[in-house]
Amino acid sequence: MNKIFFKPLRYAGILCLLFLACTSCDKDDVSMPVIESVWSNMSTIPIHQMECVYPGQTISLRGSGLSGANAVIVNGTEIDLTGMTGTHAYNTDRSIIVRLPVNVATMWDNGETSLKVKVGRNEAVYEPFYVKSTSEKPQLSSGLAGTGFSSIVLVPGSTLTITGKNLSGATEVYLPLVFDGKVKCEFDPAQANTDESLHVIVPESAKFAQGRAEIVMTKSCYLDGTEYVERLYSGIINFSN
Repeated sequence: MNKIFFKPLRYAGILCLLFLACTSCDKDDVSMPVIESVWSNMSTIPIHQMECVYPGQTISLRGSGLSGANAVIVNGTEIDLTGMTGTHAYNTDRSIIVRLPVNVATMWDNGETSLKVKVGRNEAVYEPFYVKSTSEKPQLSSGLAGTGFSSIVLVPGSTLTITGKNLSGATEVYLPLVFDGKVKCEFDPAQANTDESLHVIVPESAKFAQGRAEIVMTKSCYLDGTEYVERLYSGIINFSN
C-alpha cells in the first residue's frame, strides 16, 4: 500500500526538479540588456560619444544583451524599430542604431532625461540622456565662404574669430593638422567669448591641413544643474598653410 502511495509522489518530485532545472537554465541563457554609452552615427560629423542629442539625429546605442530589442524609448517617445518609418533600425547584441524622430520628446516636454531599451521582459535604462530642442543646437554662421571663421588663412599669433549661435560654455577649440591630427587653440584673453562668438589665438609652428574644426562646450541642464559635454564640428575646411 505504501509503495503504491509513494510511487506517484516520487515521480512528481522528479518532474518538479526537472522543471526547476529547465527554468534555471532559461534564466542563465537570458542576459540582461545594458546600455553603456551613446555615440553619433552621422556622415556629416565624426563619430564621438554623445551626452546630448537633437531630434532627427542618428545615434548608436552601445552595450550588451541588446539583440532582439522590441522597443527603444526616449523620454517616453517609443521609436519604431520595424524600419517602416525611416528610423533605420540596426540591431545586434552590442549595438542599436536608430534615427530619432523629429517629434521625439525633449527634456522640456515632460522633464524626462532617460533612454530605455526593452528586450523581451527585461529593460535597460540609461540616464541622464539629454534631448534638447533644435533651436538650442550649437551652429556656426555662414561667415567666410560658409565656414563661420573670420579667416581660413591662419597667421600664427593672430586672433581667429568664430561666429555662430549657442556657443556659450566653450572650453576648447581645435584646428585640423596634417595626418589627421589636431591642435588646441588658446582663447584670446583680450576679448570676451559670447553665445555668438569665440576668439582664439592661432598656434605657432602648426602645420594646418584640410579638415574639421572642433569646439568643445560644457553645458548645464536647467532641470537639475548637471553639467555635460557637447561638441560642435565645422564642415571640412582647407586651412592648409
